Amino acid sequence: YNYATIVLNNTTLIDGTGAPARKNQTIIVKSGKFHVIGNDDEVVVPRNAFVMNMRGKTIIPGLVGMHNHLHIPGFPDVGEVASKLYLAAGVTTIQTCGATDSAKEILLSEEIERGRRVGPNIVTSAPFITGPGGNPNMIIPRDVEHLKDTLGYWLNRGVKCLKVYRNVAPDDLKVI
Repeated sequence: YNYATIVLNNTTLIDGTGAPARKNQTIIVKSGKFHVIGNDDEVVVPRNAFVMNMRGKTIIPGLVGMHNHLHIPGFPDVGEVASKLYLAAGVTTIQTCGATDSAKEILLSEEIERGRRVGPNIVTSAPFITGPGGNPNMIIPRDVEHLKDTLGYWLNRGVKCLKVYRNVAPDDLKVI
């Protein structure tokens, strides 16, 4: 639906502060953002709002995934589908941990941020970093300068985290 104002009433709300669940709550969402939260009998429902009766349902804060991937073995590019599944499960922010295609991850994150795609906020990561004998699909630094250049490239592209994998040399880990 593309309603400017959505009202969720008769819901139980867990606000994430540690306070007990509050029953019989009404939430007014305007342009995708919470506008009013209060008791059903105190909140004035705007005219022309899309009203959803949430009796028997509980609303919780969005979940934050701290170790997520937008790929699975044998399927290196499931980002667009996976991001929708994360969001459908209530995960509103994910931090990816090693990417098979960081450029696609960054692009998907930017498109979600601009409202062109559906998905959670994505904290993007660089390709996996490994060492000699590691998976050839990952970054295997040739030397310190190669490692620094590669890290600089991805950090300048906007990745927010790095994932090291098996076989990383201790000296490379210090640089990372």
